[in-house]
Amino acid sequence: MKNTADSSEKLFIKNFFEIIDRQLKVLKSRDVYANNHPKTQREIAHLSQLQNLLISFDNWNVHKSYDNIVANQESDILALREQIKALKSELKIATDLETTQFINIPKGGFLSLVDLIIQMEEVRLPSHKQLVFAEFQIVWVKMICKYFREDNKEIDFNRVRRYFPKERRNPGTRSSSIPTDQHLFEIKEIKRK
Repeated sequence: MKNTADSSEKLFIKNFFEIIDRQLKVLKSRDVYANNHPKTQREIAHLSQLQNLLISFDNWNVHKSYDNIVANQESDILALREQIKALKSELKIATDLETTQFINIPKGGFLSLVDLIIQMEEVRLPSHKQLVFAEFQIVWVKMICKYFREDNKEIDFNRVRRYFPKERRNPGTRSSSIPTDQHLFEIKEIKRK
């Protein structure tokens, strides 16, 4: 059977189900002490299996009573309301840190900022751990695009991405390095006595 909304298929399943249901009621009403009781039990088992198979093809719930359908729908609605409530709570938590303000970089300062971020990745604490660490370089790209603007304009994702290749040690041909004239600052460790 095809999984379609074809009314003839619905009608076929409805009629077939009613025939099986009627025959099951007849068989179950038979005397348990009759000589043909084992045969009746086998027929009940076979028809029950056929009925279960037919239910798996019933996309219209013709095998259910109106009350069962309404009860199932009310149960589904209650579950969906709970899911909506949970999702709204998650959304609120996720958007609490959102902002409409941005950090503005003056025109021409974008590559200097990128250079500083790249330098920060190399800075080590006295414990020799990195000061900042991102397992995936795309985090830096997303952070810059989301929270920074250059000359009050959005920064193109692909423009930022080429400065943060997946593998910094082996950048590949699609990445770019910061031009030397944009290396305006240097992050250095302060030597303490």
